[in-house]
Amino acid sequence: MNQFTKESQSEDYLDIPSSEIVEIVEYLLENYQKPIKIETLSWQAEMGGTMFFNEFRRLTGLSPNNFLNSCAYKAKWTSFVRQT
Repeated sequence: MNQFTKESQSEDYLDIPSSEIVEIVEYLLENYQKPIKIETLSWQAEMGGTMFFNEFRRLTGLSPNNFLNSCAYKAKWTSFVRQT
């Protein structure tokens, strides 16, 4: 296998979301209002902290903390709009 083929395969692999990260994103969308530790999420994903952070950011475009904040802000905004 030449170098180009090896690089192409690794790039293709990087485009596939980790199923563990997808499950964690789903969990966060449903449970953002609860206290959640990022360390616990990385443990559940069976990844080290740095790898979890990088994979999460690659998939969502946000850090785990920013993603949680975004969920909370959207919920508050939706609630506010419904009241007016």
